[in-house]
Amino acid sequence: MERNLTPGENFYVTTLDTHCGEVKVGAVICYDREFPESARILMFQGVVLILVPNACPMEINRPSQLRARAYENMLAVATCNYLDSVRSKLTEKSCLFIADRL
Repeated sequence: MERNLTPGENFYVTTLDTHCGEVKVGAVICYDREFPESARILMFQGVVLILVPNACPMEINRPSQLRARAYENMLAVATCNYLDSVRSKLTEKSCLFIADRL
């Protein structure tokens, strides 16, 4: 699948209509979590939630990076690993993590 992807030049934002009102959401790839600028760009675009699909092991430093991005920009960050592609289910490699701005 990744061989069909090309590098982007922008971070796009969408608005979700929820029962609590509209929520601006942005997304970055897991590599972008390494760089504070990615989350900062989305924050300046009015995002309150950043989604980060994760394609690598959730090592001990990964949640700390996501907490830092949430704190630095006063927004929420949510990530999850892909399902186990062989068994199409959650495994010990699967992970969901959400960091709030507080």
